[in-house]
Amino acid sequence: MKIFRLILIAFALPLFVSAQDNKENASFDEIVKAIKNGQVSDLSTYLASSVECDILGQNEVYSKAQTVQVIKDFFAQNKAKSFSVLHQSGKNQVKYLIGSYLTITGKSFRITCFIKQADELYLIQQIRIENEAKAGEG
Repeated sequence: MKIFRLILIAFALPLFVSAQDNKENASFDEIVKAIKNGQVSDLSTYLASSVECDILGQNEVYSKAQTVQVIKDFFAQNKAKSFSVLHQSGKNQVKYLIGSYLTITGKSFRITCFIKQADELYLIQQIRIENEAKAGEG
């Protein structure tokens, strides 16, 4: 009977881990897609109830609704040409991604999102948008 349980656990554990990875990847993919397309309504699904925002040096903690408006304003002023992920990592329930956001006018920004698992979704706890040249300094 013990052997049966061990075999069952050995087969079930990878399936559970794989399901967790799929949820994480789906959240990351949707966040990247929303930023790439400048779709704040899609991004809002992945915002925590309060988000620390550092947008071009203006650092505040906003409610989800306020965060949506701040990011919407940024996207309106800086229409996306492309967004590419430069790096993503983390462990357990806390992850981050760093990407390069290029506008149609040629401006370049570094966008960093710190993401934490909350129930079934990974939610953005902090978002930082910096001028690309400034982000590389220091």
